[in-house]
Amino acid sequence: MDEHDSNTEPNASNSFEVTRRACEAAGAHMSRAETALIRRRPIGFAGIMIAIATVLAIGLSTSRSVAAGPDAAPSPPATEYVPSISDLMIATIQPRHERLWRAEQDGNWEFAAYELGNLHGAFDRLGHAHPVEHDVSFRT
Repeated sequence: MDEHDSNTEPNASNSFEVTRRACEAAGAHMSRAETALIRRRPIGFAGIMIAIATVLAIGLSTSRSVAAGPDAAPSPPATEYVPSISDLMIATIQPRHERLWRAEQDGNWEFAAYELGNLHGAFDRLGHAHPVEHDVSFRT
């Protein structure tokens, strides 16, 4: 069987041969130096990527151990985020007021009752997050 009659698809093992054939078909001939360079490219690229990955892995592991130090005190526990009253009003209470108003305008009393329950829950969460503000209790 002739080498041009082969039904194999180009892959990593015969990509050099495909490149060589394409150059010859275009009327160009490759020198030995050019063919050697094409054969070495995948190996060189893989070597560079392995070296980069190794340097990154060593750098990350070293920086973490140096930053902590052998006598480092444990970090204090993280404080819990408490949204401000303004955040809670804008994110939870105001939209529920609007939906409650729209439900009333449409006469959709079932949805209005549902939103009223959600509004009570939003005010309860506000009271838990900020029990007292300016000597005013938000707890029910």
